[in-house]
Amino acid sequence: ELEFFLLEDGGNLTPPINPKTGRRLSSTEILSMREIDGFDTFFNDVSDGAKVMGLGNLTITGEAGIGQFEVTMSHGPALHIADNVILLKELIKGTARNHKMAATFMAKPFAAESGNGLHTHFSVLDAVGENIFCDESQLESAVAGCLQAFEVSTLFFAPYANSFERFVIGAHAPTSATWGHENRTVAIRIPSGPKAATRIEHRVAGGDANPYLMFTAIFGAALEGIELRAKPPKPIAGNAYTQPSEMPSLLPNLAAAIRGLNSPLLVKFIPTMILQNLAATKTQERYLFEKMSDHEALLALVDTA
Repeated sequence: ELEFFLLEDGGNLTPPINPKTGRRLSSTEILSMREIDGFDTFFNDVSDGAKVMGLGNLTITGEAGIGQFEVTMSHGPALHIADNVILLKELIKGTARNHKMAATFMAKPFAAESGNGLHTHFSVLDAVGENIFCDESQLESAVAGCLQAFEVSTLFFAPYANSFERFVIGAHAPTSATWGHENRTVAIRIPSGPKAATRIEHRVAGGDANPYLMFTAIFGAALEGIELRAKPPKPIAGNAYTQPSEMPSLLPNLAAAIRGLNSPLLVKFIPTMILQNLAATKTQERYLFEKMSDHEALLALVDTA
Protein backbone atom coordinates (compact mmCIF):
# COMPACT_ATOMS: atom_id res chain seq x y z
CA GLU A 1 0.00 0.00 0.00
CA LEU A 2 1.59 3.29 -1.15
CA GLU A 3 0.33 6.69 -0.05
CA PHE A 4 1.10 9.92 -1.90
CA PHE A 5 0.00 13.53 -2.25
CA LEU A 6 -0.97 15.27 -5.45
CA LEU A 7 0.34 18.84 -5.55
CA GLU A 8 0.21 21.84 -7.81
CA ASP A 9 3.22 21.71 -10.10
CA GLY A 10 5.94 24.26 -9.53
CA GLY A 11 7.89 23.15 -6.48
CA ASN A 12 5.57 24.42 -3.75
CA LEU A 13 3.52 22.40 -1.27
CA THR A 14 0.17 23.56 -2.62
CA PRO A 15 -2.84 21.25 -3.04
CA PRO A 16 -3.92 20.77 -6.66
CA ILE A 17 -6.97 22.14 -8.42
CA ASN A 18 -9.79 19.64 -8.90
CA PRO A 19 -10.09 19.32 -12.71
CA LYS A 20 -13.86 18.79 -12.50
CA THR A 21 -14.75 21.73 -10.25
CA GLY A 22 -11.90 24.11 -11.06
CA ARG A 23 -11.46 24.72 -7.31
CA ARG A 24 -8.35 24.07 -5.26
CA LEU A 25 -8.67 21.23 -2.76
CA SER A 26 -9.10 22.67 0.72
CA SER A 27 -10.43 19.81 2.84
CA THR A 28 -9.93 16.10 3.23
CA GLU A 29 -12.36 13.57 1.74
CA ILE A 30 -11.13 10.22 3.02
CA LEU A 31 -12.50 7.25 1.01
CA SER A 32 -14.42 9.74 -1.16
CA MET A 33 -15.47 8.44 -4.56
CA ARG A 34 -16.28 12.02 -5.51
CA GLU A 35 -12.67 13.12 -5.06
CA ILE A 36 -11.40 10.13 -7.04
CA ASP A 37 -13.88 11.03 -9.79
CA GLY A 38 -12.58 14.60 -9.81
CA PHE A 39 -9.17 13.30 -10.90
CA ASP A 40 -10.52 10.44 -13.02
CA THR A 41 -8.45 11.24 -16.12
CA PHE A 42 -5.25 11.16 -14.07
CA PHE A 43 -6.14 7.92 -12.30
CA ASN A 44 -7.32 6.28 -15.53
CA ASP A 45 -3.96 7.07 -17.09
CA VAL A 46 -2.16 5.63 -14.06
CA SER A 47 -4.26 2.46 -14.18
CA ASP A 48 -3.78 2.05 -17.93
CA GLY A 49 -0.04 2.64 -17.61
CA ALA A 50 0.21 0.07 -14.84
CA LYS A 51 -1.39 -2.56 -17.05
CA VAL A 52 0.94 -1.77 -19.94
CA MET A 53 3.93 -2.01 -17.58
CA GLY A 54 2.78 -5.36 -16.20
CA LEU A 55 2.00 -4.00 -12.73
CA GLY A 56 -1.49 -5.49 -12.69
CA ASN A 57 -4.72 -3.97 -11.46
CA LEU A 58 -4.56 -1.21 -8.86
CA THR A 59 -6.97 -0.22 -6.10
CA ILE A 60 -7.03 3.55 -5.49
CA THR A 61 -8.72 5.30 -2.56
CA GLY A 62 -8.80 8.77 -1.03
CA GLU A 63 -6.76 9.16 2.15
CA ALA A 64 -6.80 11.34 5.28
CA GLY A 65 -4.76 14.29 3.95
CA ILE A 66 -5.81 17.03 1.53
CA GLY A 67 -5.00 15.69 -1.94
CA GLN A 68 -3.70 12.42 -0.45
CA PHE A 69 -4.42 9.05 -2.04
CA GLU A 70 -3.48 5.42 -1.52
CA VAL A 71 -2.77 2.86 -4.23
CA THR A 72 -2.74 -0.85 -3.41
CA MET A 73 -0.91 -3.38 -5.56
CA SER A 74 -1.53 -7.10 -5.93
CA HIS A 75 0.70 -9.45 -3.97
CA GLY A 76 3.59 -11.46 -5.43
CA PRO A 77 7.20 -12.57 -4.82
CA ALA A 78 9.14 -10.05 -2.74
CA LEU A 79 11.76 -9.01 -5.32
CA HIS A 80 9.11 -8.66 -8.02
CA ILE A 81 7.00 -6.43 -5.76
CA ALA A 82 10.02 -4.28 -4.83
CA ASP A 83 10.63 -3.71 -8.55
CA ASN A 84 6.96 -2.85 -9.02
CA VAL A 85 6.97 -0.35 -6.17
CA ILE A 86 9.77 1.61 -7.88
CA LEU A 87 8.05 1.42 -11.26
CA LEU A 88 4.67 2.44 -9.86
CA LYS A 89 6.10 5.46 -8.05
CA GLU A 90 7.78 6.66 -11.23
CA LEU A 91 4.59 6.04 -13.20
CA ILE A 92 2.53 8.13 -10.77
CA LYS A 93 5.08 10.97 -10.74
CA GLY A 94 5.38 11.02 -14.52
CA THR A 95 1.63 10.84 -15.07
CA ALA A 96 1.12 13.69 -12.60
CA ARG A 97 3.56 15.85 -14.60
CA ASN A 98 1.61 15.06 -17.78
CA HIS A 99 -1.46 16.42 -16.00
CA LYS A 100 0.29 19.62 -14.87
CA MET A 101 0.59 18.37 -11.28
CA ALA A 102 3.27 16.90 -9.07
CA ALA A 103 3.09 13.75 -6.94
CA THR A 104 5.21 13.12 -3.88
CA PHE A 105 5.77 10.11 -1.62
CA MET A 106 7.84 12.07 0.92
CA ALA A 107 6.94 10.97 4.41
CA LYS A 108 5.59 14.24 5.83
CA PRO A 109 4.93 17.01 3.28
CA PHE A 110 2.51 18.90 5.56
CA ALA A 111 2.97 19.32 9.29
CA ALA A 112 -0.79 19.42 9.91
CA GLU A 113 -1.70 16.44 7.70
CA SER A 114 -1.14 12.71 7.94
CA GLY A 115 2.08 11.51 6.38
CA ASN A 116 2.65 9.06 3.55
CA GLY A 117 3.14 5.42 4.51
CA LEU A 118 4.31 2.33 2.67
CA HIS A 119 2.52 -0.55 4.37
CA THR A 120 3.71 -4.07 3.58
CA HIS A 121 1.47 -7.14 3.79
CA PHE A 122 3.34 -10.43 3.69
CA SER A 123 3.15 -14.12 4.37
CA VAL A 124 5.69 -16.94 4.03
CA LEU A 125 5.12 -20.01 1.85
CA ASP A 126 6.77 -23.37 2.48
CA ALA A 127 8.30 -25.68 -0.15
CA VAL A 128 4.88 -26.90 -1.30
CA GLY A 129 3.32 -23.43 -1.42
CA GLU A 130 1.42 -23.55 1.87
CA ASN A 131 1.14 -20.43 4.02
CA ILE A 132 3.10 -21.16 7.21
CA PHE A 133 1.30 -18.31 8.99
CA CYS A 134 -1.76 -20.55 9.22
CA ASP A 135 0.20 -22.03 12.13
CA GLU A 136 -0.29 -19.45 14.89
CA SER A 137 3.05 -20.24 16.53
CA GLN A 138 4.91 -19.52 13.27
CA LEU A 139 2.96 -16.31 12.80
CA GLU A 140 3.73 -15.11 16.31
CA SER A 141 7.41 -15.97 15.97
CA ALA A 142 7.58 -13.84 12.81
CA VAL A 143 5.86 -11.00 14.68
CA ALA A 144 8.35 -11.37 17.53
CA GLY A 145 11.28 -11.17 15.13
CA CYS A 146 9.93 -7.97 13.59
CA LEU A 147 9.40 -6.42 17.03
CA GLN A 148 12.89 -7.36 18.22
CA ALA A 149 14.49 -5.67 15.19
CA PHE A 150 12.10 -2.70 15.28
CA GLU A 151 14.39 -0.11 16.87
CA VAL A 152 17.65 -0.91 15.08
CA SER A 153 15.85 -1.12 11.71
CA THR A 154 14.69 2.50 11.93
CA LEU A 155 16.76 3.70 8.96
CA PHE A 156 15.08 1.18 6.65
CA PHE A 157 11.69 2.70 7.52
CA ALA A 158 12.75 6.35 7.82
CA PRO A 159 15.62 7.21 5.46
CA TYR A 160 15.50 11.05 5.62
CA ALA A 161 15.28 13.69 8.34
CA ASN A 162 11.75 14.52 7.15
CA SER A 163 10.77 10.86 7.66
CA PHE A 164 10.84 11.29 11.43
CA GLU A 165 8.23 14.05 11.35
CA ARG A 166 5.65 11.43 10.34
CA PHE A 167 5.89 9.54 13.64
CA VAL A 168 3.39 11.57 15.62
CA ILE A 169 1.04 10.04 18.17
CA GLY A 170 -2.47 9.70 16.77
CA ALA A 171 -1.46 10.54 13.19
CA HIS A 172 -1.85 7.08 11.62
CA ALA A 173 1.84 6.18 12.04
CA PRO A 174 3.07 3.75 14.73
CA THR A 175 5.53 5.05 17.30
CA SER A 176 6.50 1.91 19.26
CA ALA A 177 7.05 -1.82 18.71
CA THR A 178 3.49 -3.01 19.24
CA TRP A 179 1.30 -5.61 17.54
CA GLY A 180 -2.33 -6.65 17.51
CA HIS A 181 -5.17 -8.23 15.61
CA GLU A 182 -7.16 -5.93 13.31
CA ASN A 183 -5.72 -2.88 15.06
CA ARG A 184 -4.54 0.07 12.97
CA THR A 185 -2.83 1.85 15.85
CA VAL A 186 -0.08 -0.76 16.21
CA ALA A 187 3.12 -1.25 14.23
CA ILE A 188 2.49 -4.89 13.31
CA ARG A 189 -1.13 -5.68 12.45
CA ILE A 190 -2.70 -9.07 11.78
CA PRO A 191 -5.60 -8.36 9.41
CA SER A 192 -8.78 -10.39 9.62
CA GLY A 193 -9.79 -12.66 6.75
CA PRO A 194 -9.76 -16.28 5.57
CA LYS A 195 -7.25 -18.48 7.41
CA ALA A 196 -5.46 -19.32 4.16
CA ALA A 197 -4.81 -15.59 3.69
CA THR A 198 -3.31 -15.05 7.17
CA ARG A 199 -0.62 -12.40 6.89
CA ILE A 200 1.30 -9.67 8.66
CA GLU A 201 0.87 -5.99 7.85
CA HIS A 202 4.03 -4.05 8.70
CA ARG A 203 2.80 -0.45 9.08
CA VAL A 204 5.99 1.44 9.99
CA ALA A 205 7.75 2.58 6.80
CA GLY A 206 7.13 5.92 5.16
CA GLY A 207 6.39 6.38 1.48
CA ASP A 208 10.00 7.48 1.01
CA ALA A 209 11.46 4.09 2.03
CA ASN A 210 13.58 2.07 -0.37
CA PRO A 211 11.51 -1.10 -0.91
CA TYR A 212 14.53 -3.37 -1.44
CA LEU A 213 16.16 -2.36 1.84
CA MET A 214 12.85 -2.23 3.70
CA PHE A 215 11.85 -5.73 2.58
CA THR A 216 15.29 -7.04 3.55
CA ALA A 217 14.89 -5.65 7.07
CA ILE A 218 11.30 -6.82 7.53
CA PHE A 219 11.59 -10.29 6.04
CA GLY A 220 15.02 -10.92 7.54
CA ALA A 221 13.72 -10.05 11.00
CA ALA A 222 10.62 -12.21 10.54
CA LEU A 223 12.63 -15.23 9.40
CA GLU A 224 15.08 -14.74 12.28
CA GLY A 225 12.14 -14.83 14.67
CA ILE A 226 10.78 -17.99 13.07
CA GLU A 227 14.14 -19.77 13.22
CA LEU A 228 14.56 -18.88 16.91
CA ARG A 229 10.92 -19.69 17.73
CA ALA A 230 10.70 -16.29 19.37
CA LYS A 231 7.64 -15.31 21.39
CA PRO A 232 6.06 -11.85 21.20
CA PRO A 233 4.46 -9.97 24.09
CA LYS A 234 0.69 -9.97 24.40
CA PRO A 235 -1.09 -8.24 21.52
CA ILE A 236 -2.44 -4.74 22.09
CA ALA A 237 -6.21 -4.35 22.30
CA GLY A 238 -7.57 -0.84 21.84
CA ASN A 239 -5.66 2.35 21.08
CA ALA A 240 -1.92 1.63 21.24
CA TYR A 241 -1.11 5.36 21.40
CA THR A 242 -2.78 5.68 24.82
CA GLN A 243 -1.31 2.57 26.41
CA PRO A 244 2.12 2.50 28.07
CA SER A 245 4.49 0.13 26.31
CA GLU A 246 7.71 -1.42 27.55
CA MET A 247 8.61 -2.24 23.97
CA PRO A 248 11.23 -0.07 22.21
CA SER A 249 10.39 2.92 20.07
CA LEU A 250 11.96 3.93 16.80
CA LEU A 251 15.26 5.74 17.07
CA PRO A 252 14.60 9.49 17.41
CA ASN A 253 16.38 11.00 14.41
CA LEU A 254 18.40 10.28 11.30
CA ALA A 255 21.81 10.39 13.01
CA ALA A 256 20.69 7.83 15.59
CA ALA A 257 19.12 5.68 12.88
CA ILE A 258 22.43 5.57 10.99
CA ARG A 259 24.23 4.53 14.17
CA GLY A 260 21.60 1.82 14.62
CA LEU A 261 23.07 0.00 11.63
CA ASN A 262 25.92 -1.08 13.91
CA SER A 263 23.59 -3.42 15.80
CA PRO A 264 24.80 -7.04 15.95
CA LEU A 265 21.20 -8.11 15.38
CA LEU A 266 21.13 -6.75 11.82
CA VAL A 267 24.23 -8.67 10.68
CA LYS A 268 22.31 -11.90 11.27
CA PHE A 269 20.31 -11.27 8.11
CA ILE A 270 22.01 -8.36 6.29
CA PRO A 271 25.62 -8.58 5.04
CA THR A 272 28.08 -6.36 6.93
CA MET A 273 29.32 -4.74 3.71
CA ILE A 274 25.79 -3.56 2.85
CA LEU A 275 25.31 -2.09 6.32
CA GLN A 276 28.67 -0.30 6.20
CA ASN A 277 28.07 1.10 2.71
CA LEU A 278 24.56 2.22 3.64
CA ALA A 279 25.84 3.98 6.77
CA ALA A 280 28.53 5.80 4.76
CA THR A 281 26.09 6.78 2.02
CA LYS A 282 23.43 8.08 4.41
CA THR A 283 26.03 9.98 6.46
CA GLN A 284 27.28 11.76 3.34
CA GLU A 285 23.72 12.43 2.19
CA ARG A 286 22.78 13.81 5.61
CA TYR A 287 25.64 16.32 5.47
CA LEU A 288 24.59 17.42 1.98
CA PHE A 289 20.99 17.99 3.11
CA GLU A 290 22.21 20.02 6.09
CA LYS A 291 23.92 22.44 3.67
CA MET A 292 20.68 23.03 1.73
CA SER A 293 18.11 25.69 2.46
CA ASP A 294 14.73 24.45 3.63
CA HIS A 295 13.29 25.11 0.17
CA GLU A 296 16.11 23.27 -1.61
CA ALA A 297 15.66 20.27 0.68
CA LEU A 298 11.92 20.37 0.06
CA LEU A 299 12.37 20.36 -3.71
CA ALA A 300 14.80 17.44 -3.47
CA LEU A 301 12.42 15.33 -1.38
CA VAL A 302 9.25 16.17 -3.31
CA ASP A 303 10.85 14.89 -6.49
CA THR A 304 13.00 12.00 -5.26
CA ALA A 305 11.22 10.46 -2.25
